[in-house]
Amino acid sequence: MSIATQIAPLLPKLRRYARALAGSQGSGDAHVAALLEALVADASLFDTTADPRVEAFRLLTGMWPSVELSGSGEAGQHWEKAAGRKLGAMSPRARQAFLLVAVEDFSLAEAA
Repeated sequence: MSIATQIAPLLPKLRRYARALAGSQGSGDAHVAALLEALVADASLFDTTADPRVEAFRLLTGMWPSVELSGSGEAGQHWEKAAGRKLGAMSPRARQAFLLVAVEDFSLAEAA
């Protein structure tokens, strides 16, 4: 199975995760696009023997180990702004782990 076939169904979840990490959909989408461009340039980055979901999130997370939240300018709802502030108060690694487990339904072992 090709990498594209394995990643395509994961794109909505990768975008959601990237938006939560980056603080805006535009910035999150740019990170997902960078992931896809990196895979086009070097397919060997993707371990085809691993779980495709875990591998795609591992690569995306590894692309920015210290990303800063860019603000929640796009978030219109009160709860979205509050969530953005709370996520922004977390360290980048803690935010990544929290989102992987709480939002993306990874086990603790997968998130590690």
